[in-house]
Amino acid sequence: MIELLKMMLSLSLSGTLLLMLVLVLKQFYKNIFSRCWQYYILLLAAARFLFPVVFDYNITGYLYRMAASIAVPASTPDESVTHIKDTGNIKKIEETEKITKEVKEIQPDTKNSIRQEIKNTVNGIKGIYKYLFYIWFIPVIVLIVRKISIYQGFINYIRAAGTPVQDIGILNLLAECGERLGIKKTTELYCSPAVTSPVLAGFFRPYIIIPAKSMEDEKLFYVFLHELVHYKRKDIFYKWFIQVVICVHWFNPFTRLLGKEANKACELSCDETVISLLDKNERKAYGDTLLSFVQTKETYKNPLGTVTLTEGAKQLKERLGAIMYFKKKSGIIKIATVIVTVILCFNFLAAGAYAAWSGRNIVNNSAGQGNTGIIKNMDNTEDVNPDTGLKGIGSVSYYRQRGFYCSPYIFETGWDLRKDEVKLYPAKAKVALDDNSEITVYFDNGVQKYCKDKEVLDAAGRLVSYIKKKYTAVKTPLVMRVTYVKTDDIQDYAKKYYKKGDLIGFTALFPELSKEEKSKYLNKMYNSDRIEYFASVAENLDRDLASAYLDKSSKGSKVNFFSILLSYAEYKDIQDYVKKSYKSGDTARFALLSGYMSAKDKKKWAAKAKKDRKTAFYAILAVDMKFK
Repeated sequence: MIELLKMMLSLSLSGTLLLMLVLVLKQFYKNIFSRCWQYYILLLAAARFLFPVVFDYNITGYLYRMAASIAVPASTPDESVTHIKDTGNIKKIEETEKITKEVKEIQPDTKNSIRQEIKNTVNGIKGIYKYLFYIWFIPVIVLIVRKISIYQGFINYIRAAGTPVQDIGILNLLAECGERLGIKKTTELYCSPAVTSPVLAGFFRPYIIIPAKSMEDEKLFYVFLHELVHYKRKDIFYKWFIQVVICVHWFNPFTRLLGKEANKACELSCDETVISLLDKNERKAYGDTLLSFVQTKETYKNPLGTVTLTEGAKQLKERLGAIMYFKKKSGIIKIATVIVTVILCFNFLAAGAYAAWSGRNIVNNSAGQGNTGIIKNMDNTEDVNPDTGLKGIGSVSYYRQRGFYCSPYIFETGWDLRKDEVKLYPAKAKVALDDNSEITVYFDNGVQKYCKDKEVLDAAGRLVSYIKKKYTAVKTPLVMRVTYVKTDDIQDYAKKYYKKGDLIGFTALFPELSKEEKSKYLNKMYNSDRIEYFASVAENLDRDLASAYLDKSSKGSKVNFFSILLSYAEYKDIQDYVKKSYKSGDTARFALLSGYMSAKDKKKWAAKAKKDRKTAFYAILAVDMKFK
């Protein structure tokens, strides 16, 4: 529900941006471009409020990333290393080094306290989002139900007071107007004293309602042409679409402005279509017909969701002016219309939206990396991604920092420091690796005494060798913490660290626990929603435990746990869960699974979803394939 709320808020912002652009441009093209075109451009702006179709990089996404970077820090103080960009100002660098040293000297208890405060803050924000979701969603339901009830009451009132028209002459005139507009389906016609102006109503079976007073055939001819144009263009559908936008974005005053502008544009575009079929004298008679219905007193206010011949005297002046000065558009105007259409369609996508469901989240941090810190390259040097070996200017540099147990020590170790960070750690030592090579290991100020301890250096060498085998590449390793823990004390220390909230210490010892102990802790994490612990140890689960929790989290509300475990699942297991989520209608898990599907499987499932008319599933796959 939090993601849905974020998406709705972002759509409200992007829709408002596009609407403002349309209204500003309207001042220039108002009397130049086709009224029909102006109407459909407003419907395009309305669609921006509801459909999260985006470019990878868009205005709303940029604003969200900027807000997220300010509101939520990327990591806790003990999980990242500050980048210093060379500005040539030595004094600033020295001040930064001094601050960094002070931060590094913070005791573990203080670090854990900071981490817990950040966690509590994040949980508090989630709680606020939950309340905001209900504050937004309940009025949406109330407004939609209210509008439907008012509309249904109007229809019932009309049916009770009205009667079907049986005059053959009038029905033949209606059929003649339908033929002129190319409408093959017969439209029902009612007569009712409850209306003073002709109305087109009915969503699935539209029908025309005319006043009970007698009218000349000429006037009826123009009335039928007008209402049948609305019927042919399905304007009732568009009117309800606008009402849905207003209900969903009830908190945004610009949606009511959108509704007002769309209603006016709808009538002007309908007039334009009608008068394009008439000669000069007939246009004047059509204008007189509009005037005659504005002058009558209204006895029942027509509800939203119907289409009337006249929307009120305020709009009449503009409508009559458009009728009087109507002329066909030249080729140059048509070309200009196409150009502006392309610009507005581009801005429809460029306005963007927050669309976490599409698999292109703002923060791209793999769940399987535990407490890995990800730091972006801040200069134009060429970096190498240690996981892929790919090079590139301005690519992402991965600084990893984790807890490991290498008997008899717990190490909090980071690696892949950048060159400008190495100077922050003067304490260093050469250690021997399993392949008889050597590597320089740097030590944080708090543990620099160990850089001369042979036993610690031997253990550090074994640890770096292990990391190299597991992560393929290790550059400039850094030791942040060293704790002596005998093998017999591992279980007691793990218990203490878990209770204390020491994620680094617990993560380091978890692989050394028995299967029974691992299972016990996993149950605790799962039942108490300690997702950060579960994520940090997930890669150390054997196939049986991983499969058990993957299956357990594939049902119910534990989607986050399911997402984490997918990173370690075999492809055949993923295929099984794709089938289960599709069959059960679980779009949330299907969206997660789509990120692990092969291109071939995505096409196969997209074809199946389209055939089965499962729109949500098809949308997930179609958008994902489009942006790959």
